Amino acid sequence: MTLSVFEKSIHDARPLELYEFSHGLSIFTYTSGDEAVSFQSRTYTPTALTRSAIGSSTEVSKMKLEIEVARDNDVAKLFIRSHPGPVKLTIYRLHRGDLDVVPQWIGRVVNVEFSGLTAKITCEPIYTSIERSGLRGMFQRLCRHALYDSGCTLNASAFRDTATITSVVGSTITVVPMNRASGWYTGGYIEVGDVEKKMIRDHSNDVLTLTGVTASLKVGVTINLFAGCAHDRNACLNKFNNFDNYGGFEFIPNDLGPFKGDPIE
Repeated sequence: MTLSVFEKSIHDARPLELYEFSHGLSIFTYTSGDEAVSFQSRTYTPTALTRSAIGSSTEVSKMKLEIEVARDNDVAKLFIRSHPGPVKLTIYRLHRGDLDVVPQWIGRVVNVEFSGLTAKITCEPIYTSIERSGLRGMFQRLCRHALYDSGCTLNASAFRDTATITSVVGSTITVVPMNRASGWYTGGYIEVGDVEKKMIRDHSNDVLTLTGVTASLKVGVTINLFAGCAHDRNACLNKFNNFDNYGGFEFIPNDLGPFKGDPIE
């Protein structure tokens, strides 16, 4: 029988849900049932979880889905120290003994809150991104492009160095070797593996101050360092040799009303 037939049945309905979380190359799969389920070459293991009702609304705050799991759940642990980056969630619905599996909900994890022995995973449906304003070019003095994006055109791998962490104190790490002058990495970022990234707020000698830390930042771990940019003419021209793609307008007059150098949409 099809899923719709089971859904309408009073006696035969035996619903199950499959939860697939993805973080980079890591996949975490769970089922609300009491037995493991195989689907698309993956095994969904039974786990204790509850979720809020799935609904629709014109208000983003009312479209959030909350899932409560054990504190030591692998997905929850990704968020213990800071946000690990994009974590996607797909919920499938099916019935025991039936092969008709339907995606019920698709979205992303936005936050995890820990309380006692449990963790609350808050998610938003994928279409909430439509509610947000799109990116628009700005008429401003400093470069409007994000470093290494399609407007900047620089290849991040060409400005990548490798180092090993020798000390972690709060959001500050010390690395070796350090072959760049202070400030070289300010505004850049570090990469752990191929999914975890943290922006570098400050670079002084062999010490980097990050916007946050993750559980994977430990002494002895090898990381990638990517050069930062001040988004001004000097950095674009002399540091990156990329002035043809400079997105700023540094010669905006200082006294022409709205053209004072502030961003203009």
